[in-house]
Amino acid sequence: MRKFISAVTSLAITATMATGFVPATSMAAAQDASKGLSLEAFAEADSKYSAMGSNIKVSASDIAAGDVTIPCALYLDEVNHSQTIAATWSVNGGADAANITFTAYDPNKDYWASSKSYTVANGTSFSTKKYVGFAGAYDDFEEIYMNHGTYNITCVKGMKFANIDNYYMCVGWTNGGSDYEYTGDKSDSHPVAVFDVTLPKGTAAGDYTLDFTSYNTSGDDTKVNPATMIETTGRYTEALGNLDLTSLKITVEGSGSSDTKTTTTTTKKPDDGTTTTTVKPSGDIVFDFGNYTANPGDTVKVSVLISPNGKPISGIDAVLKNDAPLELTNIGKSSAAFDGKTIQSNLDEKSWNIITLSGDKNDTPMVAEDGSQLIVLGYKVPADCPDGKYEIGFDDKCMVFMDNSANTYKVSKINGFITVGNGDPGVGTTTTTKKPDDGTTTTTVKPSGDIVFDFGNYDAKPGDTVKVSVLISPNGKPISGIDAVLKHDAPLELTNIGKSSAAFDGKTIQSNLEEKSWNIITLSGDKNDTPMVAEDGSQLIVLGYKVPADCPNGKYEIGFDDKCMVFMDNSANTYSVSKINGFITVNDGSSDITTTTTTTQKPDDGTTTTTTTPQPQPGDGEYAPTWGDTNCDGKVNVADVVILNKWLHDSSSIQISDQGKVNADCCDPQDANGGKVKVSGVQLTAADSDAIIKSIVSLVTLPVSSK
Repeated sequence: MRKFISAVTSLAITATMATGFVPATSMAAAQDASKGLSLEAFAEADSKYSAMGSNIKVSASDIAAGDVTIPCALYLDEVNHSQTIAATWSVNGGADAANITFTAYDPNKDYWASSKSYTVANGTSFSTKKYVGFAGAYDDFEEIYMNHGTYNITCVKGMKFANIDNYYMCVGWTNGGSDYEYTGDKSDSHPVAVFDVTLPKGTAAGDYTLDFTSYNTSGDDTKVNPATMIETTGRYTEALGNLDLTSLKITVEGSGSSDTKTTTTTTKKPDDGTTTTTVKPSGDIVFDFGNYTANPGDTVKVSVLISPNGKPISGIDAVLKNDAPLELTNIGKSSAAFDGKTIQSNLDEKSWNIITLSGDKNDTPMVAEDGSQLIVLGYKVPADCPDGKYEIGFDDKCMVFMDNSANTYKVSKINGFITVGNGDPGVGTTTTTKKPDDGTTTTTVKPSGDIVFDFGNYDAKPGDTVKVSVLISPNGKPISGIDAVLKHDAPLELTNIGKSSAAFDGKTIQSNLEEKSWNIITLSGDKNDTPMVAEDGSQLIVLGYKVPADCPNGKYEIGFDDKCMVFMDNSANTYSVSKINGFITVNDGSSDITTTTTTTQKPDDGTTTTTTTPQPQPGDGEYAPTWGDTNCDGKVNVADVVILNKWLHDSSSIQISDQGKVNADCCDPQDANGGKVKVSGVQLTAADSDAIIKSIVSLVTLPVSSK
């Protein structure tokens, strides 16, 4: 099986991405004679500007009437695949360029107001609220669309290092070490990244341009790393003449009437098969359970929609009920209406609740979009269910809180029927339904680690595939990244590692299934350098385990191997961690298996560590390398790559000792046999950074050759 580079790459290059520099990988790839990057109007947006390409005209009447926001995008033109893309641009020209702003959109978060339907090049059809990028795929395991690769996006006012005062944007993308397929027929069928350009009301007439920037991110004339470039096994830059760059021109026309107002973008929600009542409901908050048809034996997935009519909500606490003999089998774990916030539930009690607070202090009630999906429920129609119309909805409890007090809104429920067969009720007896035991048991022992991972407990039969939701409780601590290796008892088989994390706003998870390893970069903010704080009990990752058909009855453990590193920041500082639960109990029905309370397990390397970078020694001494140990702390890990990349893009911001430079020079070094070499002969490049990254996940052994 082919091994892929770990997403620890992204953590290592976070600071570097902010200035456009992207380390290359050494994967073999066919070469294009040239590649292209262009800034254009976002062709898929429902906007009056969508078809204008790279030459957009804004009428005098529109700019006089109010702010004008133009959905824009970065497009890639290539035939053969790239490994890294770095693109930076700023706004120039015109009298009011300094007042024009950019807004960037995270490719892992929702973009469309309602789900948009796509059919991609391989014939797969799906709906998603994310914008669809140039490369990506729909994942059947998690039932989500994921843009391929790892993104680092910066959108700020001014970039001091590049002498830019106006708005500036940087998109850094790496392929994560894995090949990709275009989402559409060609590389430019869909964008690399999407952003808005906003011109304030009254912006002066003239031409404003979004121009690519190609300043040298290394800060060293002898080591040129253009801010805008593409890499495969070679480089594509404007200076080399093999990278075509197309700027975006926005022409604001001369004075005119302000009678015409700016066109407001609207979106149409695809028909999801539900019927909405035309009677105006009486409650402040309206829940729409929809109406569905089914046959005996079916399982019905019910999307409950919410319309809060602009009212802020801090939480919901509800109990469900349904007519017999229907059976409630699933309660969703997150709410799309409230930015993926975690839903806590008790299937036995048919109860669920959600906390919907946000903001810097996590104390601001949220306002959901009317008609957005609050929760997904599953109802089983028994095989012997008589034809009839069966109601689903709330029991005597549905409390929607205004704020962090006892104040609640008045609620209304509309629709909420599952019609079985032809809808005519037959003669039958009322049955009492019993929820199957889902096997999850939470330990009551207080875990000792700073960060707690809950693998849950599950019941299965031979031949089953178990979908495991791993929950995280960071207890309010900010996290910049996680790097972990999994293990499980034989004969279980790890078959899936999820591609995104609901706990961290859908951030991409990079994984190597063969090595049972995965990692994630959890940074956010305008400069993409702020560690995130996940909600306690939120879903970190989804794993899939196959129980072989001949698996003996027993209790099998799942969890971490000897590596689970949770980083505090972009250094080697890590938290202590604990794991609770984590058992799959296999029983073919022939015997009873007694389960016991689980104990806390702490991976060996989860202790907090702090590194100190030695000061550089003077002179041009000779040193024998310790390959990859840039900070000279006796270990080779993410911290070494972070330090090297910071030095590569701005050598004045950080110091590396002479010994550290020799250690880091591990791609085409002076002496591949590890003999003493002079510091003056060291030439550090992105290839050295890439080699260290790969060595961390055992893809290469240092030193390496680029030949």
